[in-house]
Amino acid sequence: MACLDTNIIIDYIHGVENARKLIEDYRKSEQITTTTATMYELLSSRDQQERQLATEFLSRIKVYVFDERASEVAANIRRKLELFGKLINDTDIMIAGIAFANDETLVTQDRDFERINSGRIDLVKE
Repeated sequence: MACLDTNIIIDYIHGVENARKLIEDYRKSEQITTTTATMYELLSSRDQQERQLATEFLSRIKVYVFDERASEVAANIRRKLELFGKLINDTDIMIAGIAFANDETLVTQDRDFERINSGRIDLVKE
């Protein structure tokens, strides 16, 4: 399954062709999902129309929660990043933790995720 990061969903609801095609391609072969951390970021938008489009999109996919297992995985990621001086923001760490705790591949355009040494990140071009 593919767990979509915030930037992919934002591009999709804004009608960016690459994001639309990417999501359509994933939907053909597997279920798409996201995380409550991504939901938080999407619903924090000041733009009411963007929030509405995000809400509609989110209602059609599975949204994983930041539970105990995801907390443990995210904390482990953060410790490793901090150890090597490669910290990224906590929301991104939570997104990765949720995705990995649910055996998902994280699909993102955010190059910060390259700092997480994992074969479960699909870094796509913008």
